[in-house]
Amino acid sequence: MDIGHVVFFATLGFSLAAPLGPVNMEMIKVGTSRRFGWIFGIITGLGASTADFLIATIVLFIGAEFFSGLLTIRIFFVILLFLNAGILGYIGIGALRSKSEFGSDEIVEGSSVLRQFVFGFVLVITSPWSYLWWVSFGPTIISTELPLSTFWDRGVVTMLFILGIWLWVFLLNFMLLVSEKLASEKTLRWITVGSASLILIFAFSIALDAIWVLFTGTPLQLIQRGIDWLLGS
Repeated sequence: MDIGHVVFFATLGFSLAAPLGPVNMEMIKVGTSRRFGWIFGIITGLGASTADFLIATIVLFIGAEFFSGLLTIRIFFVILLFLNAGILGYIGIGALRSKSEFGSDEIVEGSSVLRQFVFGFVLVITSPWSYLWWVSFGPTIISTELPLSTFWDRGVVTMLFILGIWLWVFLLNFMLLVSEKLASEKTLRWITVGSASLILIFAFSIALDAIWVLFTGTPLQLIQRGIDWLLGS
């Protein structure tokens, strides 16, 4: 595996993490709602990347057929969707109801750090789209000309993906740190409200997907349709 492959897989992980989504919205929300929020944002991102690592490892080491079989079970798919929607709803409503803690001298306690790690982890591990992405892309990686016959080779590829995700997590939270220094408290509160509102939109869309899958077998994917419409595709 040469440097070109290293850059390719790291860039792929970066591009996977960068688009607007629940995890990024949670990092922005927590990063702008309290002092030292960027630390909590990093912890959220590390929790999410840990879940990605777990899913990628299972797909690359055990095989995509394992998850493909699970995701064809409608009730399992629906349960994942409802869990994901419930967690996002809890985060979004909690953010809108709570007062901004920005500017307070809050201590970064272990329990708060663990809670944010769990939030990031659960957001990814309960999202069916995380499994679908790896199920669709995992076999593509394995079928390439790269020598991925050994556990070591596949482990390296997985870590390169995660490296790209970590790069995005640290870049986003660095930008949040800069905004903490430059933006006014009112602006940061509006950012918090905006990100919390987007999280609730994601929750509502995923809940609709769950209901639609339950009765028709296919998701609506309203968020993706909206993004496609905005991009003109």
